Amino acid sequence: MGKQCIECGVKPKYSTAARCKECHGAKMRQYRKNPIFNNKVKAQSKAWRIANSEHERNLVTKKRHSIPAGIYGIFNDCKLIYIGESSTPYRRKGNHFALFKKEKHAKISSPISYAIYNKELQRDKLRFKMFEFIDDTQARKERELCLIQRYNPIYN
Repeated sequence: MGKQCIECGVKPKYSTAARCKECHGAKMRQYRKNPIFNNKVKAQSKAWRIANSEHERNLVTKKRHSIPAGIYGIFNDCKLIYIGESSTPYRRKGNHFALFKKEKHAKISSPISYAIYNKELQRDKLRFKMFEFIDDTQARKERELCLIQRYNPIYN
């Protein structure tokens, strides 16, 4: 027969739901009218505003833009495994070292993140180091190819 709403007995739209849409909405409206819930939400939003003040956001933005464009290398136990170039190296480092739950997301992001997903590499043993700072995009790409040919890292 399938699942039924615990309030009215109607079959919910989603098989995992305990209540139908109407009963769920009524229950939530009743819950929101509760003064204890409202005070809790207000306290949480105030704490969030304090923690995420404008000053905090500016510090993060400054750090992201503090590393100029250039060529970087990723090392695993003092062995060069990847060479790359980026106009925003701090952000690119985050892409490489991110933890993904789905294989296709890890594969799309970078070969390093895919290797971390497959447990070929351990994230805590990886090191990110800037080699050269070059603003010109074309010169940066040419220099990256030169370094890749010279060192032949395994993940390039």
